[in-house]
Amino acid sequence: MTALSHLPAEGRRSAVPVPRIRRVRTRSARVHHVIRLCSLYSAILVDAQFTSAPAALPLTGNPSCPCLQLDDTKLTPINAVDLTPSVLRNIGNGTVDWATYGIGCRTHDARTPQCTTSDCARLQDVVPTPFRCDLSWCQRSWCFVDPNHCGLLYRRSARLPRSDRFYSYATCGDADSFTKNYRFAGLEGQVLKIGLNSNTGGWLGAYSSDGQQFKGPLSKWSGPTLEFVKEAAVRGNFYVNLTLPPLELQARSSDFFGSPSDFDYCVYATSLGFLDLCVAQYTITDVRASTTDWLLLGSSGIYLVASYNVNDSWGAFKASVSTIFRPFSFGTWIFIVFFVIPVLGCLMIFHEFGKSGSAYPREEMVVITRSNGEHEFRKLPVPFVQHIVKSIYINFLAVMQSSYEQTVISIGAMLNLLGISFFILTIIAVFTANLAAILSSESRNANIASLDDAIRAGFRLCSERKNMESVVKAYPQVSPNIFAVDPPELGGDGEPGFTCAGCNSRRRVFEFIDPIKAHSDPRYCHAGLAPEEDLEVYQSQGDYCNKVIVGSPVQFVQTGFPIFELVAPSLVSFFLKLKNEGVFDRQVLTGKPQSQCPTGEGEEGEALGITQLSGIWVVSFGFAIAGLLVTYVQPYVQPHIQAYYQQVEGRIQKLHKRE
Repeated sequence: MTALSHLPAEGRRSAVPVPRIRRVRTRSARVHHVIRLCSLYSAILVDAQFTSAPAALPLTGNPSCPCLQLDDTKLTPINAVDLTPSVLRNIGNGTVDWATYGIGCRTHDARTPQCTTSDCARLQDVVPTPFRCDLSWCQRSWCFVDPNHCGLLYRRSARLPRSDRFYSYATCGDADSFTKNYRFAGLEGQVLKIGLNSNTGGWLGAYSSDGQQFKGPLSKWSGPTLEFVKEAAVRGNFYVNLTLPPLELQARSSDFFGSPSDFDYCVYATSLGFLDLCVAQYTITDVRASTTDWLLLGSSGIYLVASYNVNDSWGAFKASVSTIFRPFSFGTWIFIVFFVIPVLGCLMIFHEFGKSGSAYPREEMVVITRSNGEHEFRKLPVPFVQHIVKSIYINFLAVMQSSYEQTVISIGAMLNLLGISFFILTIIAVFTANLAAILSSESRNANIASLDDAIRAGFRLCSERKNMESVVKAYPQVSPNIFAVDPPELGGDGEPGFTCAGCNSRRRVFEFIDPIKAHSDPRYCHAGLAPEEDLEVYQSQGDYCNKVIVGSPVQFVQTGFPIFELVAPSLVSFFLKLKNEGVFDRQVLTGKPQSQCPTGEGEEGEALGITQLSGIWVVSFGFAIAGLLVTYVQPYVQPHIQAYYQQVEGRIQKLHKRE
């Protein structure tokens, strides 16, 4: 608080003992008094800027983390060893009072040489600007605090490490940007020891052209994660040195993690400080996370993977048959079959019935066979039901043939025929287009939609063991027994999940997904579990194009890389800063592989199998079989039809006799 801040606003002008200015006539006297006034108010402003804290907080700091005072016994004396040439050059030997430096909430660094006379002014146009030239912390308040009585954020003084001093910006209401910049500036010129692991799958990690772990030269390594670290080294002005961890740590790492993994070996060496960081895409397991600090890169989804175009079951056949009816909903089919086509046909009878030369006469010539074998032609009334059946049949036939070939007489019938023709034209076009889209889509769809579907169907699944364990842990209803076992003939242990030393377990997941072979060979699976990036890599090589990701991720696993805890505060902060600037995302977009599998987009179409067209065969041959049945039963039904006509003739003759 300044000397004026405790006074009311309207009384502050009189609070300063400004000498009374007498009216003078000479210019020099007026200038002299103006200079005195400016100097006085300048002194007040400087004092307010450099020695006061924000009005909202007292000089003593927040009560939950009070500032140490001069007479406080917790204020340890400054160790002369800490007053190195660098400290004296940055803080100054005469610009600050070491007795009061850090006492009370003030901008203690505002007058130091580092904040006032550094060479950062000439570097403002340099890109990137050195971290040491971000001096926003110079105008922020802080004080020394007792760590045992501080409930806010505090840190040990990096400038006075042997003096056992702790400082806090938080108790004064300011953010600690000094520590961030001190960390970043501390990276400049450093040489960090890195270990490189070559990921065996995916494309987001680090990859050696010869598959060897840890070995250089660095030019044979690639991958978005490695490129991110290399760009960070350039922007942070530090160096990375490819380092092989001590070989004697391999056995100890294997004992600690329970596996001979080179990835665990690198994590173990980093946790002990033999390496500053390992670069690859690591799955952050519980055990790994407990050993050292990590930079979290993101989450990798484990997906259900299935084959499409596999229709080897009765259910799949029924689904293919029903596909022919899918262009329209059930309600639409009912409306078309039982309303539109019959109504348009009956309207044609309304317009044409009884017209000369129409297809719907009132009477027609029939041949009657008498009991003596003689034939007689008679003109008899046509049953109206026969006209209705005939009209509906002609309309259905017109839809099937995409044309109406019946001659009409009346103008009303001609207009009705235009309606029928337009209906046929549009309904066939819509049906064909929608059916083509459905068939093309169905050719790339799997027969299951989720993990629950696979479990209910009794599927056997292929998966790497670590992915299997993650899914089993997340889904108690999933039993390890539904997974294909690690092949003993290739060095596996015969337990569920692939981890065999003599096979590429990631590739094996996709290679052994074959629903047809899975029925008789337990080595094969109906579906699998794998990260999406694994399938993206193989499909960028044109492999496993009949495999497809099904639904949403079954499980997420956290990925990142380990960092030695003594350098982690600086490195993690800097890496996160670059991630927030989009550096890692840019490397990911640049490195993403392009699929070489046909997508169906912008192409003429895909060849459809016989099974996919089952609906067409069933409907077509259904009508054909119905025709055969009618032809077969017609000889048995014909006598009854003739008897019916004879009954009609007898009734007509009786009517004539009565007349």
